Amino acid sequence: CLVILMAVRLAAAERLLEQAVYSAVVPHDFGPPTGCGLRCTRNIQAGHIFLEVPANNVIIAEQAREAVLAELDAKEHAWPELSEQDYLCLWLLLEREKGSASEYSDYIQQLPTDVWEMSAAAWPEDVVAELQDCEAHVRLTVLRESLDKVYRRVASVVESSGEKMKSRLSTCFDAEQYRWARCVLNSRQFEGSWCEATSSKGVLVPPLELFNHSCVLPAGDCLRRGCIDGKPTVQVVALRDFAEGE
Repeated sequence: CLVILMAVRLAAAERLLEQAVYSAVVPHDFGPPTGCGLRCTRNIQAGHIFLEVPANNVIIAEQAREAVLAELDAKEHAWPELSEQDYLCLWLLLEREKGSASEYSDYIQQLPTDVWEMSAAAWPEDVVAELQDCEAHVRLTVLRESLDKVYRRVASVVESSGEKMKSRLSTCFDAEQYRWARCVLNSRQFEGSWCEATSSKGVLVPPLELFNHSCVLPAGDCLRRGCIDGKPTVQVVALRDFAEGE
């Protein structure tokens, strides 16, 4: 049931927000097409903070690569063909497979379960057919082909690995599951130049990514670094006045 599924996602998002050092927002289901997002609990003036979380909440490519190789009992320099984004995708899939045993179970639970929620590339064929002979249809076709091409590249690397690695990934890695992970990245990661811990172009920042659907809060402008008790934090700052409930 979609209602129960959204309730689970919202509850997981609420638990993620409990890790914040400051929060003026709560999770909210805005319904289609926006889905799960955040709502202000009070009036927020421009320049003030919506949400502040510990910087160590950030999930970076280097961390993902280390975790994936450790999970697969692989050598440090295994799979040089894989990109930073590939390792983040594999990390997402391995953590999702662990279920409640994952250290990141709340984060995984609050993610969309269906690819169509995150990418037009997964829209039903009858919907896509309505776009025939227009530019949007061409762009969707290119996007689908791109996702398939990336999956085939990663699949070829997995296929050439030893039986132990292939067996470990056999239950969580296929075309459909990889497409889900890739769409998580495409729709939810932040540009990571502000994060000193990584040289990667993209990072995942739970629960800050729940802001990522809003074009009035572009990540390059609304994020800034902070510090609480000598420990680094990441802040989301209002670029205009927001009313309670917005």
